[in-house]
Amino acid sequence: MQTDRRDQPKPSAADEWATLRGGFSEYVQSFSPCSDSTRDFYAKRVDSFAAWAQRRDLSLLTIGAEEIGEYVDARDATTGTALRWAFRLLVSRGLRPDNPLSRAVYMRPQPTSTLSQGWAESLRLFGETSAFATQTVRGYVFDVAAFRRWCRDNAIDHEQAERDHIASFLDYLRERMGQASLVRRFAAIRFYHRWLQHRGVRQDDPTEGIRLKQASRVAKQPFSGDELRRLLAACRTAQERACLLLLIDTGLRLAELTGLRLADIDFENETMRVRGKGGKERLIAASPRSLQVLRQCMDGRDYPWYSQRSHGAMTPEGLSALIKRVGRRAGVEHVHPHRFRTTFACMFLDASSDLLGLQLLMGHSKIEVTAHYARWGAERRALDTQRRLLAAGSLYGQEGVTNNGYETRQGEVSAPMDEGAVPAISVRTGASTG
Repeated sequence: MQTDRRDQPKPSAADEWATLRGGFSEYVQSFSPCSDSTRDFYAKRVDSFAAWAQRRDLSLLTIGAEEIGEYVDARDATTGTALRWAFRLLVSRGLRPDNPLSRAVYMRPQPTSTLSQGWAESLRLFGETSAFATQTVRGYVFDVAAFRRWCRDNAIDHEQAERDHIASFLDYLRERMGQASLVRRFAAIRFYHRWLQHRGVRQDDPTEGIRLKQASRVAKQPFSGDELRRLLAACRTAQERACLLLLIDTGLRLAELTGLRLADIDFENETMRVRGKGGKERLIAASPRSLQVLRQCMDGRDYPWYSQRSHGAMTPEGLSALIKRVGRRAGVEHVHPHRFRTTFACMFLDASSDLLGLQLLMGHSKIEVTAHYARWGAERRALDTQRRLLAAGSLYGQEGVTNNGYETRQGEVSAPMDEGAVPAISVRTGASTG
C-alpha cells in the first residue's frame, strides 16, 4: 500500500540545513573568498540557528524576518552575516522565493505580531514626507523594530520609554556592535520619538540631551589608476562597462545609478539629471564614451540595467553584485560601489581643490560630509611635502655628508630603500575611461 505523503514527518530545520551544509562553504567562497576558518565559523553559526529553529518548530523554508531578527538581535553581527549566506544558498537552490535577510526584504516595514499593525507603514510615510531617503527610512524601521522588541522583552512600554531606558538599550547594543552601528541605531530611536511626538502620543523627547561619540573615521582609500584600468579591462558586457564608466565619471550613489532612466539623460548636452537623497535633484556631466556605451546597453529600454533573473530593471543589490563580480574577475580587492564615489571625489579635488563644487556634484547637504573625502588627498599631499622637507641635511650645509646610513644632498636627506623608505606616491590616480 502506498504511503500518503501527508503522513510523512515534516523535515526539521536541522534536517533542512544538513542537506545544504556540505555545499555551504563552497558557495560562500564562490562569491566572497575568505579563509577556511571563517567559512567553518559561519557554518557553525548556522548550525546553532538551525537547532534554535527546530526547538521552535520553525522551518528554514518559511521562517520570516521577524523570527530571524529576534535571534540575531541577541547575538553579534557575524551571526547575521552567516545567516545571510545560508538564506542566499536556499534561494539559489530554489527552496525559498526570497532572502529574509537581504537589505531589500529584511528592512522592509514588517510590524511585530504582538505590536500595533500600522506603526511601520506610518513611520515609513512620516520619514518620506520628512525628506528622508527611502533606504534610510527602511533602515530606521528595522532598527526601531529591534528597540520595540527589547522594550517588550524588558516589560517596558515602548511608547513611554524614559531616558534611562534608552540609555540601558544603548548599553545593551554597545556590547554587540561597533560605534558606527550604535550611532545609526540611536538616530533611528530619535527619529521614532519624533514620530511619536508628531502623532501626539507623547509631548517630550527622551532622546534629547543624549550624545554619542561619533565613530572615528579613517581617510577613504580610492582606486589607483592601474586598478581602474584592470576593472575596465575585466568587463565582458556593455552593461558592465557602462556601469563602471559612469561610476568613474560621476561618483553616483548606488541607488542613484539604479534609478537612472532614459528621460534623465541628455545625450546631446552630455548631462544627466540625478535624483538623490530626499528627492533632491542635481545635474551632472558624463563623458561621450560613457554615454555611448550607456545608450548601447539600454537597447531601446527606458532603463539601462537589465536583470536576467527578473527580466526587468535591476535592483540596487543586483547592480552591486555585478560590480563585485567584475572586481573578482579583475583581481582587485575591496571593490564596491561606494569606493568609486570615493575615487571620483579624490580625483576631482586633486584636479581643482573646489570643495563647494564637489559638494554640489555629490549631492551632499552638509559640506562637512564632502570635506571627509578631502582627507585622503590632504594626507597624501602632506606626506609629499614632508618628503621634500626631510632636510636634516640642511643642518650640515654641505653635500655628501653621511650620518647613520642617510645620504645628504643639498638641503635634503634621503633614506636608502632597504632602510624602510616609503616609495613616492603618485599625485594623480591616472584614471582613464578609455
